[in-house]
Order: sequence, then structure tokens, then C-alpha cells
Amino acid sequence: GVNFGEKAETDEYLNLRAQSYLLLGENIKTNKLKLVRDENWDELLGIRWKPQSDKKIKIMSKEDMAKRGIVSPDCADALALTYARPRRIDLSPSEMSNEEISNAISVY
Repeated sequence: GVNFGEKAETDEYLNLRAQSYLLLGENIKTNKLKLVRDENWDELLGIRWKPQSDKKIKIMSKEDMAKRGIVSPDCADALALTYARPRRIDLSPSEMSNEEISNAISVY
């Protein structure tokens, strides 16, 4: 599992949530990730970030989103979770058990 409140991998971000969303945004801006626009991905348009006084980047909280009438970004959160702990996994199916393959595919 992933806890968005966990410490980010670098000091640039307040937490893992901020890191994940900013990495997601970078991949969209650089066309490494292309989304077909629909109502689910429009959630991304309501998410804002800002640097705090300690210069760490913070993503708007869900409570602040609710106060502004922004619907909880469930689909956007699910997509951002895929950037929470990015890592490359080299799959060599002939050398892996079915369980290892299943686990590797689910976290890639």
C-alpha cells in the first residue's frame, strides 16, 4: 500500500502525494503520458499546488478542495499513485515464478 502522507523521496516536496502529482504533471507536460480527456481526467484540472514557507511543494488538501466545491479527485489520485514509488522492473518470465510475475506487473 501507499500512504500519500509519507515522506517524499526528496526534500523538494511536503509528502509523497505532492511528489506523485508533480511527477504526473511533468509526464503529461512532456508528453510521456497522454490522456484521452473525459470527465474522470478533468479532476486533474482542479488540483493546485504551492510552495510553503519552507519551500516544499504542497498539493491542495481534499478538505480545501471540498470547501471550493471541487469533487474528490478519486481517479486523479489513482493515477498519481502510479507515480508514488516509480521504479523499473526487468521482467524475465522464464526466470520468475507466476507469483513473482504477478507482483512485478502490479507494481510496474
